[in-house]
Amino acid sequence: TITSTAPGLYTANMTGQGPAAAQVTNGQTYTNTSQCSSAGSCTLVPINVTSQPYLVLYGTGIRGAAQANVSVMIGNINAPVTYAGAQGTYAGLDQVNVALPTTLKGRGQQVVTVTVNGQATNMGQLAFQ
Repeated sequence: TITSTAPGLYTANMTGQGPAAAQVTNGQTYTNTSQCSSAGSCTLVPINVTSQPYLVLYGTGIRGAAQANVSVMIGNINAPVTYAGAQGTYAGLDQVNVALPTTLKGRGQQVVTVTVNGQATNMGQLAFQ
């Protein structure tokens, strides 16, 4: 079956599992959500949501959908998508920007998934202070 979207979420360790390949931004600076000491060995960097930062997720197979058909779940919390589409610099790289709800504060390690036109991506991991 050929579909208009087949989404996938990139992970920091390049396996499709583990820490999400993502960044947090306050609009001026960007911070990675994980640190990798060597290929495949990555640890989560806890995100502080008190300043209401934005999460930037990276993946593929997302740009073919209308933004209204893209959703992000972090744990059991639906996070508002503010942009979903082409990343703009790298061919084939898609980006999803998410406003991080303050209700994630203190939740520790959580799973993140992006759903595009009803198709869910693989799961990535994030951590919250």
